[in-house]
Amino acid sequence: MLKTITKFLLERRKTVQVPQQQVVEEDDARDPASASEELTQPAEPQLDEPSSQPVWGKVKWYNSAKRYGFVELADGSGAAFLHATALAGIGVTALQPGETLTLRVAPGDRGLLVREVLSVDSSCAFR
Repeated sequence: MLKTITKFLLERRKTVQVPQQQVVEEDDARDPASASEELTQPAEPQLDEPSSQPVWGKVKWYNSAKRYGFVELADGSGAAFLHATALAGIGVTALQPGETLTLRVAPGDRGLLVREVLSVDSSCAFR
């Protein structure tokens, strides 16, 4: 399983190919320099994209040194991969098995991914 996770992480580091943009000329009112800038700049992710509904799940395991783990989703859809970048917004660096998370998930290339952790409830954690 470690090889699978390692391979997953390495593939996520590959650059994403951006589809070529189509140029539509409306009129000559635009500055030619700004038009060429638009074509050469890569597309950036949109932060205003509609987000998924929050769900909750319990931490199956999380390795702080490796910065990833898995969360079992409460809706029965299985486990979702959790990377430390999803925790960055709330300032958490470590999780314990059994902790309850409120989170947003999205489909990834190899299954569900935790996009954002909204809150952590440590009262149910295994100690």
